Amino acid sequence: ILLWHSQLTKRFLSPEFEVLPTPIMSAEALRVLLQSDPRFSLHVFRFSNLPPVPGAASSEEIRVLHRDTHQLKYDASREETKIVETDTTPQFLWPAAHSLSHWLLRNKDRWEGCTVIELGSGAGLVSLVCSRLCRRVIATDLSPVALELLKLQKDFNNAPNMSICCLRWGDREDALAAIAQASETVDYIVASDTLYMTHLLRPILRTIKLLLENSRPTSPAVRRAAYFAASVFPDSFTEEGEFSALSIAGRELGLEVSPPLPLPREDTESPPPSRQGRSGPSTERAVLLWGIRIADCGGGAVEWIHLR
Repeated sequence: ILLWHSQLTKRFLSPEFEVLPTPIMSAEALRVLLQSDPRFSLHVFRFSNLPPVPGAASSEEIRVLHRDTHQLKYDASREETKIVETDTTPQFLWPAAHSLSHWLLRNKDRWEGCTVIELGSGAGLVSLVCSRLCRRVIATDLSPVALELLKLQKDFNNAPNMSICCLRWGDREDALAAIAQASETVDYIVASDTLYMTHLLRPILRTIKLLLENSRPTSPAVRRAAYFAASVFPDSFTEEGEFSALSIAGRELGLEVSPPLPLPREDTESPPPSRQGRSGPSTERAVLLWGIRIADCGGGAVEWIHLR
């Protein structure tokens, strides 16, 4: 049964967005819809050096159900399919998720035995990779569709150490709830392609600070930090560009933001539609990685961000 409930949408969206009534269905019905809807495809991604899952057919495979870039239309005569169009951004696999996943694998010894929280998990590729590398991973998002999509990914990949929860950026209550799911232990925070709206920089940075200040590390040896990857048009990330606001907002909140580290482009698929309305071949985009940590926490800035 479909219900119209605008209050739920207000909880999940930033005040800067116009709030429209959203069709809501049961979680079970939504999961069935996502698996049968032609806008979504189940893709298999293969990574070398990926730790195995007991009983899995292949240790190098991760299966991800996500929005197909070539299936953008939907049957408007079916009222229930409109829920998928309420927030399409987290349904796609964005380029930085691939690059961040490979970077995590290149440095997999660092994450062993640790607890990781991913912000804006979306389709969940990065969280699924973390589930193979870490003791525990908490996948978070604010989209009802994305949260059900993440539950499907967990089942597809036999990831019992992966938990899923709603987290509104900047919200103290949600941050504390995520920490509780992590048993009060948070070592690292990761995110990919979340830094594309400047008005969201402070909320996401506040969440990083809340998560790190209200939790403890697995061991004193862990140098806790957040790692954010973004696929960007290079001219957007100059010192004078729109995203220079990241380091400024970080300093205001008592956070240290590293200079960006270029990452190789690892995705082989067509890029999703541009969120900024810009078009052009995928080769125009670069992938950059930032490290963010509590200021004055010790340790060399070069060591904690430039791994390999």
